[in-house]
Amino acid sequence: MPTLPANALDALLADSPGVIGAILATQAGELRCAVGRVVDREAGAAIAAVISRELTAIGALLGLGELGLASVKAPRAGRLFARQGGAVLAIEVESRQPLGGLEARLRTTPWSQVADAPATGPPTRRTSATRTTRPAPSTTSALIRAVAASAAAGTAQPPPVPAASASQPQPGTGQVFAGDLQELSLPDLLQFLRNSQRTGTLLCTSPAGTGTIQLSRGMIVSAESPGALDQLAGRADATPDEVERARVARIYSVFREMVGWTSGRFAFDPAVPVAGDAPIALSAQSILMQIYQEQDAHGR
Repeated sequence: MPTLPANALDALLADSPGVIGAILATQAGELRCAVGRVVDREAGAAIAAVISRELTAIGALLGLGELGLASVKAPRAGRLFARQGGAVLAIEVESRQPLGGLEARLRTTPWSQVADAPATGPPTRRTSATRTTRPAPSTTSALIRAVAASAAAGTAQPPPVPAASASQPQPGTGQVFAGDLQELSLPDLLQFLRNSQRTGTLLCTSPAGTGTIQLSRGMIVSAESPGALDQLAGRADATPDEVERARVARIYSVFREMVGWTSGRFAFDPAVPVAGDAPIALSAQSILMQIYQEQDAHGR
C-alpha cells in the first residue's frame, strides 16, 4: 500500500503546538504517513493499530461504545490515539501542552479521508528528527509494549520453550502477544485477559518448567504445570462429579505453583484449541484471592 505525502498529515496538525510526532495508519497497522520525531515508523503504525483495538475492546466492556478518541497525559509526554473510519492516528505531544484543542480538532475533522487520499509526492518526510535514535518516552504499560512488539514482529515465532508433554497444548500460529514475566506478572496478565474476554492459551515458561492456562472468554477452564495436583491418578472409575472436582483442584494447584514464577517468558495464543465447554469456568481473580488468603494464613 502506498504511503501518503507528509504534508497531508502536517495540514491536519497545523496550528497544534507541541506536537513531537504523529503516525497515521490503517486499522490493520499499515503505515500511511509519519511526521516529526518518530523512531520506528513501521512499528509505530502497528502499535497505533493494536492500542486502538485494545482500547476499543475495553470501551465496549465498560459500556462506553467504540473508541473514537483517547488521550493519556504523563510527566514526559502526552499521547492521543484516535480511530475514524478505517484509519487510526497516534500523536505524541510535549507534556506541558494541553490536549483539549487537538482533541476538539480530531473530533470535528473528517481526518480519515487523509488516509483514503491518493498518494502523491514523496512517501514521508525524512528529517534529522525523524532519524533520531532517542527512545520514545516510556509511558506505555508493559502489557501494551508486549502487544505492540508482537504486532510489529508480524509473523515472528513464539519464544523458545522447554519441550512439553503430549498432554500439553502446543503453541499455535496466532500468537497475539508475548513478553517477560519480570515486567508483567501472571495476575496482571490474567486480569487483562479476563477484562478483554480472550479465548486461547496462555503459556508461561520459567526455570521451574512450562505451565499453561486455557481460557474461554476470559474464564479459566483448564491448567497444567510441572507440579500440578492429580487427585484421580490411577483411577478409572471416577464419577463425573469427582472428575469435575479434580479438574478444579488441579487448576488451583497450578495457580499456587505459577503465581510464584517471577522470571521467564509468557505468550498468549488464541490459535491453540481450547478444551471443550467445562461445567464450571473459574474466575482467575477468585482463585488468586483464595491463594493470597491461604498465604496470609500460613504466614501468621
